[in-house]
Amino acid sequence: MIYSSSNNLLKEKLEQLFCPECSLPCCVMCCNSANSLCDCCVYPMEDLINKLIATLPLNALLEIITISGIPKNILISEIIFAQNGLLNINNTEFIPICDISRLSWSNLNPTDEITLLQPVCTCADCDCYERPIRETVRRLRANTTLSLEIISNPSLIQENILLKKIGLGILIGTSTNGAVAYAFSICKVTSLTVV
Repeated sequence: MIYSSSNNLLKEKLEQLFCPECSLPCCVMCCNSANSLCDCCVYPMEDLINKLIATLPLNALLEIITISGIPKNILISEIIFAQNGLLNINNTEFIPICDISRLSWSNLNPTDEITLLQPVCTCADCDCYERPIRETVRRLRANTTLSLEIISNPSLIQENILLKKIGLGILIGTSTNGAVAYAFSICKVTSLTVV
């Protein structure tokens, strides 16, 4: 026997499985769905990097933290491209975008100028890696203070982050004084605390 509260949860989940644009099941042949980690984490980070290239001055410093934990500081002018899942730095170094846990930069331009990809129907890996954190954070107010633990070696705890934006696969925040902006890959967030 299924209880009524279970029926409501099941009904809500089934409604989420259909795309509002084409009314097809999202995980089958939907017009706009995210199924793999590439769809909900790699492509959004790639999109963000390209927006930073277009927005920040060429001499702006971008810090990249990957799952290896070694911070890498590069100038925006050193980025040749971010596409096909790779970040090309000076045609001499290639970083898989799937390994990027966090980006940070001096907040020379307000984070408001950056538009993140909007969430779409999620299935498979995206439904269990990306969607739960994204939906939890979407319920919070802007400027909520967060502490995040991200995949790195060793794991990195980023404290006192003021929430600014949330989109598909990306959480953007700033330091409490607004001087530094951070972009976290939601798929690399292992713990999130509202402070």
